[in-house]
Order: sequence, then structure tokens, then C-alpha cells
Amino acid sequence: SLHLFCSASWSPMSSAAFTEYGLADRGGNVRGDLVTMANAQASPTARFLVFCKNNPLSSTVADLKSREIEWVVSDTALAHITATTRVVFLGFDHNQVPHLTFRVPADVSADAFGPGLDFDWSLWPGEGKRPSDMGIIAQALSLLDWNDRNRHCPMCGAPNRSTEAGHKLVCTDEECSSHQRVQNFSFPRTDPSAIIVVHDGGDRCLLGRGVRFPPRMYSCLAGFMEPGETIEAAACREVYEEAGVQVQYDSIRYQLSQPWPFPNSIMLGMIGQAKPDAQIHVNKEELDDAFWASRADVCAALKAAAEGKPAEHLTFSLPPLGSIATQLLKIWAFGAEGAKL
Repeated sequence: SLHLFCSASWSPMSSAAFTEYGLADRGGNVRGDLVTMANAQASPTARFLVFCKNNPLSSTVADLKSREIEWVVSDTALAHITATTRVVFLGFDHNQVPHLTFRVPADVSADAFGPGLDFDWSLWPGEGKRPSDMGIIAQALSLLDWNDRNRHCPMCGAPNRSTEAGHKLVCTDEECSSHQRVQNFSFPRTDPSAIIVVHDGGDRCLLGRGVRFPPRMYSCLAGFMEPGETIEAAACREVYEEAGVQVQYDSIRYQLSQPWPFPNSIMLGMIGQAKPDAQIHVNKEELDDAFWASRADVCAALKAAAEGKPAEHLTFSLPPLGSIATQLLKIWAFGAEGAKL
């Protein structure tokens, strides 16, 4: 029923993947304390989230439709940590239990960590996953990838060493000019991306189909911010570059955000209005197609997505409910408070 999206308690954040804050305390004030961090990693109560490539160790729940990440106990985890393993501290839970993460080589089997486990995260993020798990994965995967991608100093090329429990990188060459400037530390980065529902001021919104999208799938338009841009300017530029539609800058309103750890993006979601008489001119290098979808059809597609089945009478489908695109379309279709149409 469409009332699924229209209850008084509905929140646009409730179904978005990676938006739930995972651990009670990320421990930012103790990461630089070598003794505290050494004790955290060696603690018999410590819990470790193990990744193989981009997949966390996980298990299938009894209903066979959902998955949970599996925290590995200290003794088991430490047996797989070598001198070259970069272990990243994630934080403490409500009981002050330290939580950490690391990657294992591709040839390590999940069976090494216990029966019934695997490195399978094939479901779309947010589908059949605990929200708190997704928040932790966003943090862990982004930090692991950042450490792996930045093993050498960008100033001189010497090896970096990881400090502050995986949250800072420092050049090992003491003569490197990076030590003479503020940028002597390399910090984790997050790349902002603008995503926007563009409407015509009435009951239509712009949907586009990426060249690599699955069959029938359409979404709102998005793209990375460029240097010197506001998020509004980035949204206007991306929509014009991809679909030839000009957006009224002053109409754009920020709605919500979503971390996207593939590898380290943050999606900044907005809704804005196209300029009068806007015409679509598809850039075929960016989009396969674009069209104005009616509010009624978007509502039907949202209902179908919620029920896990296609809307047979429609020529398009929407991204899964865990995507920020679908959350934005919910807000546009039903209003920020989830009021009935």
C-alpha cells in the first residue's frame, strides 16, 4: 500500500543505506594515544570486522532473506594479522568494547573464521541488512580503501606509515617537504556528489537512465562536485550536462545525505525546479535516455519497489529502497512529512 510511505512516523532517512551511525563512540579523542590503541587491539574483548576485497564477513539470518555482519573475537582475528596488515580502529560500543577492522588476502577463506560464514554481500546495500551494520560498513570500507590507496606520500613518493589507528598517514622520509607544512599528515577524504530530483513545478519529475543501469531502471541525476562549486551549482551543471535541462538555482533545497563507500563518496540529496519550458536533450555519453515521469507513475514505481516486484504497467523501475535516489523521490512524491497525496 502507498500508506507505507505516508504514516506520520515516516522518515526519509529510515530506509537509506549507510545512514545509520554504527558505533556509540568513534573514539576520535584517543586514536593518537599509542598505549590506548595497542591495548584496544590486544584486548580479549575486542571485536574485529574482517573484509575480503570489499565484502565483510557475514552470515545469513534464519529467514534466509537477510544478512548480518559477523564480528570476529580477538584470538581468531589476531591469528590473521601480520606485520603488513593495516588494522583500523572503528570505535567503542555502549559497553566500551573496542571494534576494529582489517582486510585479508583474496585467498583467505571465510571458513577460517567459523562455520556458516562467508564474504558475500551480494544483495544491494540496504536490502535485508541491519541499518547499524550499514553504518559500520560505510566507515570501515572507506577507511580501509583510503589506507590501501595511499601507501606512498603524494609529495615525494616515499612510503607512508599509518598513524592514529588508521586515521592519519605520515611520510616516512623526514626530509620530505610535507613535514614542513600543514599537509604533513594525509587525512581520510570524502568526495562529495550532488544528486537531485528535478521537477517541472507541477506533477512531473526528471528521470534518467545511465548507460550502465540494469534494464528498465531509471533514477534522478547525479554527479561529482568540481572544485569551487557549491552543491547547488554542481547539481545544476550535472543536470544540464546530462539532460540539457536548466535548473532554477534558487529553487534548490537540500534534503538528506548518504555515505557511499565505493570507495569514499558522500551523496548530497536535493530537490529543485526546472526553468520554464525546459526541454530534454540527452547527452548519450552520459545517459541512455531521460524523460519526464508523472507523480502517479513515480508513486506506482515506489509501491512496486516496496513490495519487491516490478510495476508491470510501467516502462521503468526505480533503484532499490536503500538508495538515496529512491528516498529523494519519496520526499518529492509524498512530501517531507509523508502526508497523503
